[in-house]
Amino acid sequence: MITLGIIGVVAAMTMPALIANHQRNVTVTRLERTYNTFANALVRAQVDYGDPSNWDYDGIGIELDGSEESKNSAYNSVESCVRKYIIPYLAGGYTFENKRDKTAQDLGYKSPILYRSGNMGLALTSKLPVIMLNDGTWVFLSYMDFGGNIDADGNVVPKRSYGLRLLVDINGPKPPNVFGKDAYIICMYFAKNSRLSFLQKVSFRPSENLVIFQDITREELLNNCETQGSYCGALIQSDGWQIKYKY
Repeated sequence: MITLGIIGVVAAMTMPALIANHQRNVTVTRLERTYNTFANALVRAQVDYGDPSNWDYDGIGIELDGSEESKNSAYNSVESCVRKYIIPYLAGGYTFENKRDKTAQDLGYKSPILYRSGNMGLALTSKLPVIMLNDGTWVFLSYMDFGGNIDADGNVVPKRSYGLRLLVDINGPKPPNVFGKDAYIICMYFAKNSRLSFLQKVSFRPSENLVIFQDITREELLNNCETQGSYCGALIQSDGWQIKYKY
């Protein structure tokens, strides 16, 4: 009886760790597969259409002045861009839904996707195109933007769209819907040095159409990941596709 009791205690202590480790493995596997799927699609599209900075994408440089008109223009450009340059080059099974007429809640979400700080990442009322991969991963599509800051002369730099923002939810509407847990951000910049990357510190040179990937330490990635969650994808990739942060 004592032996059975000890075994039961050990099992009770071990099972949560095993479950957590399994979930980490599932998360990394799906995230890496999703990243590679879109990276390969970008490469294949470049073979046919050349450098993304020259693609026929009217979303490049749209000035985002906060109006619904500018937002709708940017979102419509996202949808047409994805249909032409991404969808034909995706390998594996998927479903593409231009769900601008349905909210995330309509699609089955019971809770919004939040940053670890509690800030909103994807509201239940959001209406975005989504690619649903066969492994259960959902990828919401919107635009990347730069600007809105003050330059050296004290002038406000207009905020403009310069690429695609992929919000990856590795288990779709299922919880926890938190960045760094099951949600991550991948960026596709349409610049001369375009490449797929997880969200991290970048700057943009509009006059040269260049994205500048700034130096960032692992400590900076880790700090952001554990407090905000937006850099967790970059941290996982930097750590050799492993989750080493507080998951």
